[in-house]
Amino acid sequence: TDTSFTAKKLKVKDQGIPDEQQIKARQGDVVARLRIALSQLSHYSAPFRRDAIISVGKAVKDLEPGELVGQLAQIVAGMAKMIIDADESVRQAGLPVWTFLFRDIDRRSWMPFLPNIVAFLILGLTHISLDIRVDTC
Repeated sequence: TDTSFTAKKLKVKDQGIPDEQQIKARQGDVVARLRIALSQLSHYSAPFRRDAIISVGKAVKDLEPGELVGQLAQIVAGMAKMIIDADESVRQAGLPVWTFLFRDIDRRSWMPFLPNIVAFLILGLTHISLDIRVDTC
């Protein structure tokens, strides 16, 4: 094998500052991951739902703040049901996601979604299962 060659220039793709089109493409990928994870929240398997919540959390952390507020309706619609999930690991997996969302999103952005969230919290606080009541607190 002949290994005697010289290179005038070495070019590595995607090295340097990303342009606006690359940033939008990455955000589109994150939004797609988020939508897939949100669709998996209604799966019959508790471990699958728990993994979907973890995926939602990862996607939420990767989103730009403006895009996160834009996706808030879908996030709340999918995640609110998990407050009263029958499986404890699913309910526990949702806690870091809710903590991140409430900490990083402006209060005014939450106003349209608070009735839905409060309804599920009340359902959890008055649930027949003691574990769900305790986790809701």
